[in-house]
Amino acid sequence: MDNELINKIFNENKKQLISEFDWLVENEELINLRKIQLSYAVTPDLLLDLNGIGMDEIHIFSLMKDQINQHIFKEIKKELFKTTDYDYLNFMTCGGILSYEQSVMLGDKILENNYKSLITNGGLASDIQDNPLFDFKPLGGIRVNYGLYCVGRLKDCEICVDQYMKYDDERIFLFDEVQINICNFTFDDAKDHRYLINFNMDFKIGSSKLIYVLTDINSDNYKQIISDNRNSKLNEIGI
Repeated sequence: MDNELINKIFNENKKQLISEFDWLVENEELINLRKIQLSYAVTPDLLLDLNGIGMDEIHIFSLMKDQINQHIFKEIKKELFKTTDYDYLNFMTCGGILSYEQSVMLGDKILENNYKSLITNGGLASDIQDNPLFDFKPLGGIRVNYGLYCVGRLKDCEICVDQYMKYDDERIFLFDEVQINICNFTFDDAKDHRYLINFNMDFKIGSSKLIYVLTDINSDNYKQIISDNRNSKLNEIGI
């Protein structure tokens, strides 16, 4: 697999490098573009499978797309986490496993905020699916988008699972849409079978909210809530 072929794969498919979601909206008017450079490796051991057969073009492109989308969604989640609007559900007595009644309470908490989309981990997404108002996406319609995929809807709210969120990271990111402008893709050869993917990116998130699901007094989420509440009280009294 030579550099010329890898460049060909990139240039012929770069319009499909970004995964599609209903909440990800293209907006070319976003002009505060940051330069992004990602290092991408296609080493000799990756180019051959166990049978000595060369990796096909689809696999090469899939690796490229994975690198780009991991970075984009990481940046989006980082921005979502900055919201100062949060709420929480105290399920400390559940032993880490939500009951049916608690799953319904979780769904009610999501719906009362009237957001169109959410991102969470696989465990909480499974709990949300226990809600009688949840509408499963047909298996053939589930698109696994490089770490992030949608499993269905809780009434009007689309439920997305982030495969890279830890199982004990029990946060739910609520939002409506993310406007994004990604342009100027280039692909450069580097040494030692490494390649550089370059692009410019700007994105904008409107209103958003965090829901913390508290199931463990030793969890980072519980400690964060205690800290936030303490700081809020101190601000109220002017300290």
